Amino acid sequence: MKKYFTKKRIGIIFSILFTFIVLLTIFVGNYFVSYALVPNSGGQDREPVTDVLPSGVETKGESAEQIIVETKKSEDQLVDEWLVDTEDLKEEIEITSYDDLTLRGHIFYQEEPSDDWVVVVHGYQVSEENMYPVAHHYYEQGYNVLSYDQRSMGQSEGEYLTMGIKEKYDLVSWLGELIKRHPKAKIVTHGQSMGSGTVLMASGLENFPEEVVAVISDSGYTSVWDVFESELYQRFELPAFPALYMAGAVAVPRADINLFNDGITTDWVAKSKTPTLFIHGTADDFVPSPMVYELYDAHPTSEKETFIVEGAGHTESKFLEPELYYQTVFSFIDYYK
Repeated sequence: MKKYFTKKRIGIIFSILFTFIVLLTIFVGNYFVSYALVPNSGGQDREPVTDVLPSGVETKGESAEQIIVETKKSEDQLVDEWLVDTEDLKEEIEITSYDDLTLRGHIFYQEEPSDDWVVVVHGYQVSEENMYPVAHHYYEQGYNVLSYDQRSMGQSEGEYLTMGIKEKYDLVSWLGELIKRHPKAKIVTHGQSMGSGTVLMASGLENFPEEVVAVISDSGYTSVWDVFESELYQRFELPAFPALYMAGAVAVPRADINLFNDGITTDWVAKSKTPTLFIHGTADDFVPSPMVYELYDAHPTSEKETFIVEGAGHTESKFLEPELYYQTVFSFIDYYK
């Protein structure tokens, strides 16, 4: 009888512990899934709580910050002027994603017909307007521009953003629509931050169009897991275990993605056949700058380059070294176009 009660008590204790772990996983996992994958639920406000930079990341100097601020002001003014000048050349466009979401964007046509196109893909927790400082430079070089809101952001439908895991299929759909309308198009895809993850992952798909002559990746990450692990420490000073594992478990039923396996950018880059330029700033603590070298090494062809900007933070290379940035971008594209 005593042995029976001992076994029964152990069983009850294990049941209580198991229930507690399940409930804790649901609570913690739901919090972090909402925070990171639902727009405007906390993840858009980045306020690191630690002064410890990720390994290999440099400190951004005051002079660099001043240059970036001034360049951003100039770019904002140029974008405003560009939007006025292209008002009559802009067309609203929408497509339906593979999972029946309506995705919306705009085309900015050149006054004179051109077969040169760029598809600009914005980053995390923002919208297509975030890429206008890049878009207008392409437009000045004679490119038609396709800019769109990624799923769940801006005017596009969707409940969750997925860091490129589902967005890569959206990009291929946008490219397909563009090619259907303009069969002679020669296309560049230019993404930054999460948009970089999108263009890099998409480039490894079997149906990535041959009409894409170059991929430009600015501030891309090696995997969704890697960047979330880094940010979990930067923002909350927490290790990956157990919080990120709990979020990963909850992300499967909620967002229909597997954070453990689905978002390994280097695996997709390893399948790419498209010439790719990898851009990164050495002071990027959001997507730690050493990731750029892993992405570069993963690309299986010799048609690749890196462009590293000393002292630039996340997606700030174009503001710290604007002339060199666009000179490098267009020289790379022209070589492979």
